[in-house]
This record gives sequence, C-alpha cells and structure tokens, in this order.
Amino acid sequence: RESIDYNGAMVPGMLAALLEYSFVTNCTGLEIENGQATAQREIDGGVETIGCSLPLVIGAQKGLVEEKDLIIPNMRGIMAARTIENRRDRLLTILVAPLMSCSARLPVYLLLCGAFVPNVAVGVSWLRLPAVVLAAMYAIGVVVAAVVAFVLSRTVFRGPPQPFVMELPGWRWPQPAVVLERVREAAVSFLKNAGTLIMAVSIVVWALGTYPKPTLPADVPADAAVLEGEALRQSFLGRAGRLIEPVVKPLGWDWRLGCAAVASFPAREVVLGTLGVIYNLGDVDPGEEEGASLLIRQLRAATWDGTDRKFFTLPVALSIMVFFALCAQCASTLVVIGKETGSWVWPVVTFSYMTGLAWLGAFLTYQAGTALGW
Repeated sequence: RESIDYNGAMVPGMLAALLEYSFVTNCTGLEIENGQATAQREIDGGVETIGCSLPLVIGAQKGLVEEKDLIIPNMRGIMAARTIENRRDRLLTILVAPLMSCSARLPVYLLLCGAFVPNVAVGVSWLRLPAVVLAAMYAIGVVVAAVVAFVLSRTVFRGPPQPFVMELPGWRWPQPAVVLERVREAAVSFLKNAGTLIMAVSIVVWALGTYPKPTLPADVPADAAVLEGEALRQSFLGRAGRLIEPVVKPLGWDWRLGCAAVASFPAREVVLGTLGVIYNLGDVDPGEEEGASLLIRQLRAATWDGTDRKFFTLPVALSIMVFFALCAQCASTLVVIGKETGSWVWPVVTFSYMTGLAWLGAFLTYQAGTALGW
C-alpha cells in the first residue's frame, strides 16, 4: 500500500485480509457486469482501470463515499502495531507507544516553558533554555520508552527475538498537490472525528465538574468567571482534587493542580483550560495569544492557600511537564489499546504503569529542583 493512501485504505484493507477478498485502494469508480467488477483507481499521474473478481472490498476516496479517517496522536503507532505478527512483540509495542510525546502535550510545554523557564542562553547565544527544556520533554519519552521496552522484554514479555522484515514500496517523488490534499483531508478529519472516542469520558468529566450545583457565599461577587470558578471548586471534580491532594503534594502541587489533572483525563491539553476556570478566568482559550497571556499572569500571581508564598515556581512547572510527558492522560489512546488488544486489561495496565512513572518522574524533578534552589 502506498504511503499517501495508507489512512483511507486501512479499514477496508484489514477487512479484505480477514475475509480473503480482492481489494482495490483509492477506488473512484466501479462497474459490475456478469459477475466481474471493473474499478477505476487513482494513482500518481492519473487513473488506472482494474478488472477484479467478486466478492471485492474497495477503499473509496471522496467521489463514492466520504472518508472517515481518524488521526489522533499516539493512536497511529498503536494501530500500526497490528501488522506485527508476533503477539508478544505487538503487545510490547502497544504498551510503550503512548510514551512518545504527541502534539497534545505541546500546549502544556509551550505555556509553562514561556512562563516559568528563564529565557537565558545555554552555551551559545542562539540556544535558549526554554528550547532546551522543550526538547528535553520530548527526549524523556524516547528514553523512558526504551528503558520500559528493555525491562518488559526481559520480564513480562521474555522470549526469543523475532526477525523484523519490512517491504518498502518503490521510491518516487511525491506530488505536492497530492501531499497538500492529504494534509488537508487529515486535518479536517481530525477536527471532525477526534472527539468521538472520548465523548463518553468527556460527558462524565463535565458532569463531575458541573454537579452538585454550588452554594455561593454572600460575599462572592456576581462575576461570571468568579461564579464559574466557585462552582468548579464545589463540584465533585473539585472535591476529587482535594481528595488526591496528599498524593500530589510531594510533586509541589495543590488541590487545584490535582483537580486539573483529573479533568485532563480525556485529553492532556484540557489541563490549561481547567486551570483558567479554577483561577477565575472563565472559559479562556490558552491556544489564543490573549487567553495564554491572561493565564500566564494568573499563574505567576497564584499563591498557596492562606499564604503569600508563590505557588508556581520553576520546579513546579518542570514537575508538571514531566508528569504530562509520561502520564496516560488520553482517553482515546486507552480506548484504542482496548480495541486493538481485545481486552480492557491492557488499557488498565498502561494507565497504571504510566501514571506511576509520571508520578515518580515529577516527584524526582520537583525535589531535585527544590534542593538545587531553582
């Protein structure tokens, strides 16, 4: 299968393999006569006509049906693991794939690096410390994934090594129009479909952050952002944040960050919006320049409850980034792991070991940074 039509052909290709039927990718036209099918297929440079026997599975591009392509960070590596024949190696690949930093972590990295990491040169004038920290967050996932794979391959998934053979298609210059169209279709498809897998979890988290309805003190100002923040504090989600505060306090966190971490289970980037609500900013968009500026100012001014001691420091910011670099705060990834492995045991295992690694990494980062006087 050519790389440019991999996404659209994935589902029908797997179906054809399971049923042992004929298969045509990028089909744009189909005629059936006397038990034979004639399909028109898009290729680089034009259209080719193929004669096929029935039954037949086609991978249709737009023109016959609308593509239902789903692209979510980390999910592609997990779904691609189905091509690994050995079950042990396939499970090992699925378990370590979520450690690779995806674009969902990037908003957290960028905001915290810009707000709390000093903008100083590292060795040379053009290399700045925030850029080094950002690169380190991606490197952490790669290093930890290698270590986890090494440990698991010699313990839980111990066995003889399997040969790895990959057949590559003939190389050719990609056509810019084809590449741009695939990028456009993938981007639109992601925006349309990414939320479907995490809808149920999102509804649950929304309900936890909305109910029970708050009892507002008389001295609370009638400001929408303040009311929204007070409602979240009194909700089940706010109570959950206070419940887990003893667990996250060694990381330099308080109940507000714990609450934001719980709320970010559907997707990691939700943590920033939740912090905006908790700090009485209302529904700000951290992806927008104005929303990010407001949130940064509020985080810099935040203090521990009942004191004037600054809450967000460099060690706290680093511990948050390390935690989200290693945690499994992505409901869609866990759902796909369950579907690919055929069991909900492996999503639970993935969530448990990654959360443990994330807590340990954040704990060591915060304690080391505090000891060094950062």
